[in-house]
Amino acid sequence: PRQALKEAEASAARALTIDPTLYEAHLALGDVRRMHDLDWAGAEATYEQAIAQNPSYESAHRCYGMMLSVQARHAEAIRASERACELDPLCLVVGTTAAWTRYAAGDFDAAVDHSRNTIDMDPEFMPARRVLAAAYLQSGRETEALSELESAVSLAEGDSDPMVIAWLAHAKAVTGNRRAATTLIARAQSLERERYVPPYHLAMAYVGLNSIDAAFEMLDQAWHDGER
Repeated sequence: PRQALKEAEASAARALTIDPTLYEAHLALGDVRRMHDLDWAGAEATYEQAIAQNPSYESAHRCYGMMLSVQARHAEAIRASERACELDPLCLVVGTTAAWTRYAAGDFDAAVDHSRNTIDMDPEFMPARRVLAAAYLQSGRETEALSELESAVSLAEGDSDPMVIAWLAHAKAVTGNRRAATTLIARAQSLERERYVPPYHLAMAYVGLNSIDAAFEMLDQAWHDGER
């Protein structure tokens, strides 16, 4: 991620030298400032600039909402994500972001509703299934959370998606099945031969096992990689 973000920054900067009003480039720079630089004030100003250039640009509202959410500015985050949904109600990423901002705000019922709406449009869209399962788990609906993640892993895409596997490992661990969680973590790590496996999600799996040292090791790796 770190390398990709730096390359995105350079490309966006070149684009803006050609056309300073290019709202897609402003959005890309906002993402770099949010995820790579951790410059939230700079990211906010850049997202606002993208929105000013094109108020109907759903991606700018969506990414702005994500940034507000991680700052615990939940009411603003929900408004931004809902605006993105109004602009593009059929976008799977937009719907999942709306679910996530609700989840982060502790409104798990709304997170479930948004996730389900997104899954209705595409049952194989893994990010929505992950958020749905997380909302179930936080609501005490452990059986439904496990069923959701197990179904996701059984789908063709989920079977090779290390993030879904890691989330299932976390759910297995916190519901008492440590052996299955350990097996799933090893399965997710085995995919490193084929694709990038985000350490942050492995850290979450280790947290479920209460393996704190391993969790911090994965978080250190996520920081080094630039994963945000």
